[in-house]
Amino acid sequence: MSREIRYERGAILVEDSLRLSGHFAVRNYTLNLIFDKLEHGDTNILQLTKELLKEDNVEVDSYRAEISAGRVDLSIFSKVVFGGTNQVAKLKWVPFWGGLNVGFPNGHCSEMKLVIYKSGKRAVLWFPDLGAVESEFLAELDSYRKLMEFTFEGADIVLSCRLRQGAEWQRLLYWCPESKVPGPLDSDTIRRMHRRHGMSLNDVYSLFTNLKVAKSGCYHIPDLNVEGRGRPQ
Repeated sequence: MSREIRYERGAILVEDSLRLSGHFAVRNYTLNLIFDKLEHGDTNILQLTKELLKEDNVEVDSYRAEISAGRVDLSIFSKVVFGGTNQVAKLKWVPFWGGLNVGFPNGHCSEMKLVIYKSGKRAVLWFPDLGAVESEFLAELDSYRKLMEFTFEGADIVLSCRLRQGAEWQRLLYWCPESKVPGPLDSDTIRRMHRRHGMSLNDVYSLFTNLKVAKSGCYHIPDLNVEGRGRPQ
């Protein structure tokens, strides 16, 4: 599952891509209905795509869907809708988590939102802070990483979210739950770094686990039509 966000011709656009098998689709009522309709040759799923994204401040423009060898390939193209005079919109990190979830001090990953602010022609995305790095968490880093890798072993799924910034893509999320971190920093090094620099939980997860998240803070969203497209990486 992937979500890509870009700003073009004054509109912030979202492209969601889902490629999943039936055993993941059944974990979400709406996706299960989509899977069932496509299996029976019915591609009229516009209302279901809107239902799938109802927790996001978006308006679905179009979609593309097909099923092959028991897997659904679904792409949904949407436009961010800003509410009221504050010009604020909220989006989930990805449209569907496949039943996977990790809890942080500030909430679960499936519940936390990206926040987009717009003022005139300027737009900024805010990525959330996962919470404080607690001493109990630091003390059990090795056990926690092993538990996380074991819990999601065999999860045939990759989740990603990225933001287009001119010629570059800014990665906000990348998580392959069944993967193991190759040659990670050892836990003692992480603890020393935290004592010296006061690391964020976002950094600890990205350095020490297979869950890679952006630093908390604001990210400029340039309008590609005004500030130049460049070549995406």
